Amino acid sequence: MDPSTATTNKSLLRKIDWRYVYLEEGVPLGGIDHGFSFLWGVVLACHATTHDFTGIMVTRFFLGLTEAAISPGFSLITGMWYTRSEQPFRHGLWFAGNSLATAFGGLIAYGVAHISGSIPAWKWLFIIYGIITVVWSIVFVLFMPDSPLTARFLSQSERADAEERVKVNQTTIKHDRIQWHQVWEALADYKIYILFLFQVANNIPNGGLTMFSAIVVKGFGFSTLQTYLLAIPTGAVHAFFALGSFIGSIIVYVCESTGVRLFGLYLFVAYAAGIPMTLSMVSSNVAGFTKKATVSAMMFIAYCTGNIVGPFLFFGSEAPVYKSGFIAMMVCLAAATVLILALGLSWRMENARRDRVYGPATLPPTNNPKEPAQGTAGAREDLTDVQNTAFRYVF
Repeated sequence: MDPSTATTNKSLLRKIDWRYVYLEEGVPLGGIDHGFSFLWGVVLACHATTHDFTGIMVTRFFLGLTEAAISPGFSLITGMWYTRSEQPFRHGLWFAGNSLATAFGGLIAYGVAHISGSIPAWKWLFIIYGIITVVWSIVFVLFMPDSPLTARFLSQSERADAEERVKVNQTTIKHDRIQWHQVWEALADYKIYILFLFQVANNIPNGGLTMFSAIVVKGFGFSTLQTYLLAIPTGAVHAFFALGSFIGSIIVYVCESTGVRLFGLYLFVAYAAGIPMTLSMVSSNVAGFTKKATVSAMMFIAYCTGNIVGPFLFFGSEAPVYKSGFIAMMVCLAAATVLILALGLSWRMENARRDRVYGPATLPPTNNPKEPAQGTAGAREDLTDVQNTAFRYVF
C-alpha cells in the first residue's frame, strides 16, 4: 500500500471496522457465514417443536453441526482484513459480542419467564433467539463481502490498498485449493499441540461454568427468576476483564459468605479472555491458508473437548459447593498458564534461531546466499510459517 500518509490507512481501517467488526459481533456463536448462521437460527427455533429427549438430542446435534464453523471461520476472516498487530483487538471485540449476549440474554430470559399461555416460556426463548439469528444472517449476507477484493463498500483503489496492507502478515488472504502438505505440517508442528492443550485446559472451566453456573447460583439460595437476573454481571465481567479467574475459583472454594462467593463466580469467568486470544494467535502466528484453516479447526476441536470434559468434573453429591469441580478448574487454569508461557518461549527461541541463521526478517538472508530475500513472498506464494524464513512469530 502507498505509505504516503497515515491518514489514508486510518480511513481505510475505519471503513473495514464499521463493516466487519460490528457485523461479526452480531452473529451468535453458531455460524461464520450467512448460510451457517441462517441454518443455526432455524435449528435453534426448532427446539420449540421438541417434546421428548430424542427430539432434543437430534436438534442439539444439528445445532452443534451448524455451530462448528464459527471459531475457525471468524479467525480466518479476521486475518484477511487486518494486520497482525491489529488482529488481537478485533478478535476480542467481536468475541465480546458473546459476553454482551450473555448479559442481555439474562434480561430476555427473565422477561420471557413471565409469559403465560399455551406455549411454554422456555419454547419462546428458542423461538425469539432463532428469529434474531435468522434476521441477522440476512443482514450478514447483504453487507459482508467474501474478501477485500470483493468489498463493495470500498473503491477500486481502496480494495487494492486493503489487500496490500495485510501482505506484511506474510500470510495468504485466500486460497481456493487444499494444500495437503500444509495439513500434514500443521499435524506435525509441536507448537500447535502446545496451543491445542492450552485451548483444552482453558475451556474445561468454560464447560463446567456453562453447565453449572446457574445451578451454583441457585444453590446460594436464589430463586430461578433471580438466577436469570444474576447472570447479567457474568456477561459484563466476561466482556471487560481479562484477569482473575484463578482468584475467583479460590474464592468460591474457600469462602463461606454467599455474597463473596457470588463475586468469586463472576470473577471466575474472566478465563474466557483466553478464547479470543487463542484465535488471535492462530490468525497471527500460523501462515499458509490451508495450514491456518487446519489449525483453526483443531482449536475448535480443543474448545469442544474442554467443554465436554468440564461438566463431568462437577459431582451432584457435592452440591451446592462442588469442591472437586472448582479444584479441577484451578488445576486447569494453572496448566493453561504454564502452557501459554511455554508457547511464548518456543516462539522466542524460533525467532532467535531464524535471526541467527537467516538474518533479521527486514533484511535479505545473509547466511544462505541461495535463499532469496522474501519480503512479502509468503503472502504471494502461500508459504507456511515454517517454510517462510522471513516469518517471525508475534506474542
